[in-house]
Amino acid sequence: MNLVKQLDRIFNPRSVAVVGASANPEKVGYMCVGNLLESGFKGRVYPVNPGLAQLFG
Repeated sequence: MNLVKQLDRIFNPRSVAVVGASANPEKVGYMCVGNLLESGFKGRVYPVNPGLAQLFG
């Protein structure tokens, strides 16, 4: 795989996992997920937190 293709996968991902997502609006994990959703990110967003059943649902 050439360098341009590798960099494209980093800068234009098809999906993003946010480890440490939170239901608390004051936490960075909440802000990261919210910003991805509100900015129009076209890929899938996977909030990761084993203590949450649902977030932004």
